[in-house]
Amino acid sequence: MARTPKSRQEFRKQKKTYSLSAESVAFVAVVAERIQTSASEVLERLIQEKKAETEREQIAAKISEYYDSLSDEEVKESTAWGKFAESQFPPE
Repeated sequence: MARTPKSRQEFRKQKKTYSLSAESVAFVAVVAERIQTSASEVLERLIQEKKAETEREQIAAKISEYYDSLSDEEVKESTAWGKFAESQFPPE
């Protein structure tokens, strides 16, 4: 999937205030110190990682839904195509 270039406005960070438990604040501080970055960057990375994980889970669910919807005949045909495709690779 091609990504469209983002405008400068989309890269601009926004200041927000959130309340976190003392345990979460301490965790963020430890991680920030360990990787030598800011607490904001740690939170940004955590959010992006969770977002990517959620997207992967959604894709996996859609793939499972697709394969679960196939009829027995479609499964046999897909299996046959898969075996044919594998036969096109040189032997190891």
